[in-house]
Amino acid sequence: RPVAGGPGWHCWLGMGTLLTKAAGVYQTLKTASFSLTATGTVVSAVTGRRIKVYALKLVVSAAISVNFRDGAATNLEGAMALALNGGFVENVNPPNFLFGTTAGNSLDLVIAGTGTASGRVSYWDDDVA
Repeated sequence: RPVAGGPGWHCWLGMGTLLTKAAGVYQTLKTASFSLTATGTVVSAVTGRRIKVYALKLVVSAAISVNFRDGAATNLEGAMALALNGGFVENVNPPNFLFGTTAGNSLDLVIAGTGTASGRVSYWDDDVA
């Protein structure tokens, strides 16, 4: 049930839905699983919307480097070198997010080396702000 705070308060409505008062709309939390052997799309672009990632897990089958990218060209972070069978988990509580794309861009994973990168991202798509 909602608990009003100051500006920007939020509450969980259950079933993967987050209400953010500042935005005045319901945001549906989503997940996307991936398994890639080459650079590819993790979350497809949504016209006019940003993809905001609040949690991710990633494991690799070989010593490779990976980084997330905003569409086809803009890196969201530097390359992360991971060891054989290495990986990591990151998360923050919505409405905070780890990183986000530009409106209308996909979320891609860049892979340097030979191996498989697998995992899951938890996100929501939001207006341009």
